[in-house]
Amino acid sequence: MQFNLTGDDLSVGPGGLFGPTLSPSPDKIVNVTNNTTIEADGMLLLHGDFSAGTITNSGLIRGSGTVRAAVANEPTGIIRVAGGEYQQWIGSGHVNSGQINLLTGALEVAGPVVNQPAGTISGRGALVFDDADGLTNHGTMNFGGGTDLYGKVVNGREGGMGTDGEITVSGGASVAFHGDVVHNGVKFKVADHANVVFFGDYSGAGEFTGSGGVFYEGTVAPGNSPATISFGGNVVFGSAASVEIELDGTTPGSEYDQLHVVGEVNLGDATLDVLLGYAPARGDTFTIIDNELADPIIGQFAGLPDDSTFLVDGYPLRIDYQGGDGNDVALMYSAAQITGRHLFYNNSAFGDAVAPDKAPLMPGETADFENYTSCSRGINGVLIDVADLASEPTGDDFDFKVGNDDDPDGWTDAPKPIDIVVRPGEGIDQSDRIAILWDDNQIINQWLQVTMLANDDTGLIEDDVFYFGNAVGESGNLCEDARVNAIDALLARNNPRTVLNPAPIDFPYDFNRDGHVNAFDVLAARSRQTHLLDALSLITVPPKVDSGKLGTQAVPEPSTVVMLIAAAVECLMMRRRNGRRRS
Repeated sequence: MQFNLTGDDLSVGPGGLFGPTLSPSPDKIVNVTNNTTIEADGMLLLHGDFSAGTITNSGLIRGSGTVRAAVANEPTGIIRVAGGEYQQWIGSGHVNSGQINLLTGALEVAGPVVNQPAGTISGRGALVFDDADGLTNHGTMNFGGGTDLYGKVVNGREGGMGTDGEITVSGGASVAFHGDVVHNGVKFKVADHANVVFFGDYSGAGEFTGSGGVFYEGTVAPGNSPATISFGGNVVFGSAASVEIELDGTTPGSEYDQLHVVGEVNLGDATLDVLLGYAPARGDTFTIIDNELADPIIGQFAGLPDDSTFLVDGYPLRIDYQGGDGNDVALMYSAAQITGRHLFYNNSAFGDAVAPDKAPLMPGETADFENYTSCSRGINGVLIDVADLASEPTGDDFDFKVGNDDDPDGWTDAPKPIDIVVRPGEGIDQSDRIAILWDDNQIINQWLQVTMLANDDTGLIEDDVFYFGNAVGESGNLCEDARVNAIDALLARNNPRTVLNPAPIDFPYDFNRDGHVNAFDVLAARSRQTHLLDALSLITVPPKVDSGKLGTQAVPEPSTVVMLIAAAVECLMMRRRNGRRRS
């Protein structure tokens, strides 16, 4: 059944057509072509469909049903949706200056909704808004218990910080925003033991007060342009979240985005998306998450382990999860990046080919056979691969020392290189390769420390230090030391190689690296025999001091058990390799 009222407005109240209460039965559709006013003492009790041009409510609307009208809820008006009830509003625009009370019910609104400064939306239940128009809140929203909001929600105003808009999630409550949210309001409080979850895209510069938790599962874009967002409690990013950071300069808040967090920070393997809006200078640093407490950052961004480098518009940025005052997330523009450190045998049968079985000894490590060569000419060639090398370096851009103990600070200056050559694009990933050459027999039976200095010529933001050693005639037959004795000479004699069966570059008994193993190699081992007092020491070098961090970050020493196990495994592998080479 349908009731139509045409040509006149409808008033619901003590003096109205239907008296103080209009309560159409579920099988009845009420259609008012003009406007409907619900007086302060009137009530619209929904059971089915109610249509009007507009509805102005100064009384009470409650029940379950569909309102096909633009709803204007006046300051004295109350719209109530109790448990088990469902209301649907369909209209061109809705305004709330009164109260909307959710008592575990559900309210779905089609068309834009504006909660005016005097308006209040409170309770718990479900609110469903349009994805495009949604809700704009200039008033107050208070939620307790479990509440789900669907569709777009703007707290304050969308284009920048507003002077109104308050949202409160009370203690113990859990509120989920399933659509996009813009928070530029004056308040968003998440009380103690409460939490709020954002599943859609989040933006805005408004702060979060209270000690409750804020969880993100969508895209987080702080500010309307760069901004600092403050959080009074914990912040947790899910693996589906993406954190979008704008970098337009080096001042937090005004030139780059920053999250300031009082509670814990859990990155949860979220994606970091950096938008670079200017050309950074070498050493520019951005503390994108300012972790106020002393606790460390939990987790990391996806694919970005600590101290790793990634490119943004061709600029390399290094990420540091112990940045700032020691527990912040910081990005630093790294104008040059070391991509490889190698050894090669100059003046040998192998030219400038990289020795594939040799690797640099890095700060904090203990030496083994892969860190030193047995070449009879000593160390005469080192290669360094550098991405984004600032200019062609000279000898002044390096520091070289030699020694044979655990204290490189006491080592002496190494012989000067005879040449330093840059080979563009020949390094790893088409980086530039720097070849450093010494005369033969200048660096023998000792360690060489190579320091590439951080300066405008190299483009590095901190010094890069590594080591290679030399023990002439040492075949690597023992793991516990680098002594050269009759066994090394015997191994060379028992593993001959000729022009018909040449030795590869990593053959351990070709001591002069001429591609053959013969009497010259046996003689090299016999004439360079060493003992415990003058053999090359398997040194442990000091850990790295990271100039990009506050203070020294010491590399933890492995346990004795771990070291013994590692040594036993390496020794076994070495013997297997030597056995294969002798076969």
